[in-house]
Amino acid sequence: LLGTVDVPGEGRLLLGQRPGENGRAYSGNLYRLERQGNRIEKGAEFPRPTDKVSVHGLTLATDQEKRPLFVFLDINERLNVYTAGGDKVWASSDVVGGSESYIKQVDPSPREIEALVAFLKAPLGQTAAGLVLVPVNEGASRIFKSREYTKSSLKAFAWDGRSLREVWHTDTQG
Repeated sequence: LLGTVDVPGEGRLLLGQRPGENGRAYSGNLYRLERQGNRIEKGAEFPRPTDKVSVHGLTLATDQEKRPLFVFLDINERLNVYTAGGDKVWASSDVVGGSESYIKQVDPSPREIEALVAFLKAPLGQTAAGLVLVPVNEGASRIFKSREYTKSSLKAFAWDGRSLREVWHTDTQG
């Protein structure tokens, strides 16, 4: 899996993630991908504060002292904020994100005949002013093998020292 993240002081990085244990998407380590001539090669491991952080649904913000904060969507599509040292400092109770895109994985269990479906996490972004941009897709979506979103909007959040606070949102489309 490939994704990008804007790192304060470094700019935009291309990250890669291979499946982890049992071939599960989003469970492997993150790595920097670097250009070597006309090829892209695996570089150094990109440290993550928890194994819940994946290459998709990730952005970095900063606190008041300009220290990095990992903002990411967890498996239940709720926003989480962790320090680089691994401390969980905030988690949303609201479901956000949402994607209809998926990959199929092989189930290591010999009983399963169908491939497992792993939905890709929605991309998070950031404005030049440091606001965290989060898509919010709504519809019949929270079931195992099918998602169909009928409404969507974009929300911008700011870190206020204790939580991500919504600053603005677009009108709902759909």
